[in-house]
Amino acid sequence: DLIRDGRKHFAAVWAFSQLPGDLTDGDGEGIDALLGYRMVFRQPRQTAGEALAFLGSDDRDPNLETISSLGTGECLMRDPTGRLGLVRIVVPDDPAVVAAFSTTPGDVGRVMVGPWRSLDHQPPVAGAAP
Repeated sequence: DLIRDGRKHFAAVWAFSQLPGDLTDGDGEGIDALLGYRMVFRQPRQTAGEALAFLGSDDRDPNLETISSLGTGECLMRDPTGRLGLVRIVVPDDPAVVAAFSTTPGDVGRVMVGPWRSLDHQPPVAGAAP
């Protein structure tokens, strides 16, 4: 219901899964029929065919090779009109952001980002008492 009615309620739904088959049912009637943008990051050869099907592509060998060899931060993205392209996500050169993006299990150097300093300290209003 949220995916179907989200736009009229100014809501967006993001669905994430490690396995592409979790978001598809094969008959075009499930949750995958309601999704607009689709992104697939690197997949092992065993699930690459399912990931390509999720994107609406076929599992020819060159396509399997592409999705199996994507680099860190790279994904294939399909827009609502069916166009497919390579997207590269780049993390800013900020150690706190890099640490926050880390998904390494047990990473003790993990840092939460925010609240931003610019939001904590408002500039003084002219003529106001300090």
